Amino acid sequence: MFVTIFAISNTAFGQFMNTSSAGSSRGFDSWKAFVFEYNSLDFEDDGANGITVGINKAKNFNSNTALYFEYGFNLQYAFEKADDYKFNMLTAKVPLNFYYAFEIDDNNVIAPFIGLPLNIHLLGKMTYEDYYGESFDINPFDSDDMNGDEWTRFQIGWNVGVRAFLGEKFIGTVSYGASINDLADNGGQIKAFTVGVGFRF
Repeated sequence: MFVTIFAISNTAFGQFMNTSSAGSSRGFDSWKAFVFEYNSLDFEDDGANGITVGINKAKNFNSNTALYFEYGFNLQYAFEKADDYKFNMLTAKVPLNFYYAFEIDDNNVIAPFIGLPLNIHLLGKMTYEDYYGESFDINPFDSDDMNGDEWTRFQIGWNVGVRAFLGEKFIGTVSYGASINDLADNGGQIKAFTVGVGFRF
């Protein structure tokens, strides 16, 4: 369903842009890239910053189309600090994206994408400071610390965005997405606006 909708919508986009699809004939049949991203995270009531690094790989479905599937392994470090509160979380992220690539000219390609990223929260810590200046830590994934309302470690999400391939190496990315399942039983959808760069190799 995602592939069908995405291909139809982006074919229309390609006609509007009056560009041609980029297939393997232009040397764009697959790629590997190191990615570095900044994430602005929204935990409904609280915000946080995130830094994501990783390696992604994409493959062309076949040489006659410009439809690609991207996967990879990324690590995200989320953090936030207030006067009496600190938050840190480490998440393993597996991007699963479908692209349709449009050739702007001989050296530049634009590729809108849609995907279902998988997120596994590895570590988390919230540190609070009380009235007397003493600090104490809470593990949000521990049932005792969270009084039975601990966070889930696995979340599946959705995201939409676009990557711009500039020359042979450089990649720029803008995307937006959110989790599908909540972070805890009482709610907690994570939303993310992302900007990033990458380098193909």
